[in-house]
Amino acid sequence: MKVAVITPYYKESPEVLKRCMDSVANQTHADIIHVMVADGYPSRYVINRAEGNTKIMHIVIPNCGDYGDTPRAIGAAVIACRKEYDAVAFLDADNWYEPDHIEEALKHMSKPIVTTGRNLRRVDGSLLAPCPESDGVNFCDTNCYVIHRNAFGVIGRWTYKENKYGIIGDRMFWHSLPKEHVARSSKHTVNYTTKFAVHYLHFNEKPPEDAIEFKNGPDGLPIAEKYYK
Repeated sequence: MKVAVITPYYKESPEVLKRCMDSVANQTHADIIHVMVADGYPSRYVINRAEGNTKIMHIVIPNCGDYGDTPRAIGAAVIACRKEYDAVAFLDADNWYEPDHIEEALKHMSKPIVTTGRNLRRVDGSLLAPCPESDGVNFCDTNCYVIHRNAFGVIGRWTYKENKYGIIGDRMFWHSLPKEHVARSSKHTVNYTTKFAVHYLHFNEKPPEDAIEFKNGPDGLPIAEKYYK
């Protein structure tokens, strides 16, 4: 099965981009293309790595400012037009996969949408804990989907909305899905770098200096702010 991994990126460092891209390149499932979508700021590191590499596709679009939702949807739309790909997965640039992530998800593709577990990682890359929040019941993180071609139509739900909804785009997408078409792998094969104070506090750990928290804005939508003790 041919799989495309879609990664929106913004201004991440070459070191962070390398970790993400290496995790895709080193998957145990070999038939993968990595679609890197520059959200307004193409990286020389990605350009150099993609040049002459048939396993990497590089797309540059104007900055959209919606937490990667539009770059994600554009990358997936390009893949959907190229009929040779059977499934898409998503990976934000500051996160990375365990080597068997795609293989494990494909084992559970009895339904056209598969979700997996994720590990919460501190900003230094060390393991905080397996994530209890992205459980495939109440919520699924963007990075934890593998979607078969038969369900590609749902991917458009990540876009065609006002930018102010970008911060909750992952939750809107999850709640829009027909759950009878979703299967689950219980393995935690996604590594999610978190700066959210709530994750650290949940495990009785002091949040990092640059941690953020969500508060309700004037319109009732959450806004991200610096965390203060």
